[in-house]
Amino acid sequence: MSDHHPPTSHPLQTASPGHPPRHPMAPSIKQERRKRQRKKEEDDGGSDSSSEELLTPRASPKNNTAAAATAGINRPTALVTFPSSEASVSRVVGISAAVQSAIESKLGRRDGDDRDKLLLNMNILIGNKTAIVEAAAKCSASLRKRTFEAIPTKKFALKTRKPFVAAAMSKAWSTLYEVLRNKNHGLTTRVLKDLTVFIEILERAHKYCLGESERAKISSNKGMKTVKLTKAALDREYGKGGGKPYDEPCARCNHAFTEKEPDFDEKRKENRKIEKKFIENRKHLEGYENNERDDPPLDEAGKTVTKFANPKLLPTHVQCQCLKNYNSLVRGGKKCFFGCKYGGVQYPLGECPICQCDCNFVCDTNKYIDTKRHYEMERLKNETTADERAQANEYLDRAGRFGREMESDVADHLHSLREDGGLEGYSATKIDHVAREAGCDGQAKMI
Repeated sequence: MSDHHPPTSHPLQTASPGHPPRHPMAPSIKQERRKRQRKKEEDDGGSDSSSEELLTPRASPKNNTAAAATAGINRPTALVTFPSSEASVSRVVGISAAVQSAIESKLGRRDGDDRDKLLLNMNILIGNKTAIVEAAAKCSASLRKRTFEAIPTKKFALKTRKPFVAAAMSKAWSTLYEVLRNKNHGLTTRVLKDLTVFIEILERAHKYCLGESERAKISSNKGMKTVKLTKAALDREYGKGGGKPYDEPCARCNHAFTEKEPDFDEKRKENRKIEKKFIENRKHLEGYENNERDDPPLDEAGKTVTKFANPKLLPTHVQCQCLKNYNSLVRGGKKCFFGCKYGGVQYPLGECPICQCDCNFVCDTNKYIDTKRHYEMERLKNETTADERAQANEYLDRAGRFGREMESDVADHLHSLREDGGLEGYSATKIDHVAREAGCDGQAKMI
């Protein structure tokens, strides 16, 4: 008896008319795909430590709710915080080659983090390369490719020199930064915990280099250059090392996050004495020239003075602190001083005007009005003609002189009253603020 064999015709020949041909093994293939998909999901998030993707506040509320309901537990605590607006996605830009090179130089310096610390965290990053590349792939194919190329495959040897480690870290950061700023990256809690120190190191270096770039830009400004301070003074954090808040906004960026140098009040007090003496000498000369008094003003050599030059005041510096303010990409890192609430508006974390500003302008308050006017005119250059700007400058010059004279007169009068026992409860700083407001108000009214 012969065995029965199935027909040997090709499956395509048995397809019914009007319907696409179907392979006999199609159901098992779909089942296999489902199994592989389930296995992949389990591998990506099967344990308690990495079962949830690290969804950022920019992720949709629907996804957050679904993840929490599915897991049946609270959200993980070690989250990376990001802005919650869709508009922020459009601001995710790469790091320029110049800034990347500057970061490399900053990390490679002898006065920076020690080599062992950099090496350890670079090797931790390399150990998480697969997860980072997968996260980059969720952002874009091009970012995945660049991330794969930027992060080495093999870990560095323990004897690797610091410059080589610094170069590798800056190159890796050029793409990791884009990944972290993208709402779709989906890096897990475990990976982000591993990368916390790496991110903090690179964030500080990145901000520092942006500040240096900004200072170079300001220093080349022919109108009003930033005042040069020591490195220690520039690196001082807001409210530390003797610095105190200043009542006026930055003359350049106009943000209300400025701070007085530690010796500001002492120098301002000395300047008031200089200004008071100058006013007395000027009145003396005017009285002598108008035959109101017989004694002429004399200099130190006993010679009659016919003209008094403007007094040379001690520089009183205020520093814009916008550069040092940012909201770290990792929870537990640096926080925005304002909580990203500025001007009565609550911004998504990291998206307030202060966090987005890289200004660290240093201004001498003796030239504050002129400096502020200069940068206001710069902002208006694209909106006005040359003739209009020239006419406005001439008028603002007169208004500025009027404002400075009014400020000086008011300050001199109020400080005299305070020294005589009046104005109880008014500090010297408050009086200076009142005088500055009077000067600005007088300038504004003239305009």
